[in-house]
Amino acid sequence: MSNLCVICARGGSQGIKNKALVKIKGKPLISYTIKQAIKSRIFSEVIVSTDSIKIQKVAKFYGAKSWFLRPKNISGDKAQVYFAVVHALKKIKDSQKYKFIAL
Repeated sequence: MSNLCVICARGGSQGIKNKALVKIKGKPLISYTIKQAIKSRIFSEVIVSTDSIKIQKVAKFYGAKSWFLRPKNISGDKAQVYFAVVHALKKIKDSQKYKFIAL
């Protein structure tokens, strides 16, 4: 069994729109999270759950997997991260192979 990292990144952040794409030292904020998750070597997969095509493209560029977009009904300001993770697990063909899931 292996470990899964799910990074949740909404495009419609309430305080700062597209916060995940804001550049810090020339790189998008989300890139640091993705790189650290991959570098840790404790995850067999790092996926990004997002409602934004822009964030999805950046996530893939930095090595995360992201082949689906999160629906609007679980992407709003009041959306619970639990539903984003459940949605991501439903999109994975063999989610039973994971022993641990980290956010």
